[in-house]
Amino acid sequence: SLGFPLLIGISRKDFMRKITGKERDELLPTTIAVNTLMMMEEVEILRVHDVAEHRIAVKFWAILSVLIAVVIKPKGS
Repeated sequence: SLGFPLLIGISRKDFMRKITGKERDELLPTTIAVNTLMMMEEVEILRVHDVAEHRIAVKFWAILSVLIAVVIKPKGS
């Protein structure tokens, strides 16, 4: 733990273009995937360009996290 919130801002970065071969305006799915991974790694603040799309991803990730914790990995098992 760093003792303070970690902010990541990776929207449409060049490393994604190099890996995927996609143009900058085609990187939304890749950006959301990387940001979801960052949330799983407990990054607390995401700087994004596409707020509405990320809001949907964050809500889905939160629900899925609860389902996994309750249904798939019950405590004490």
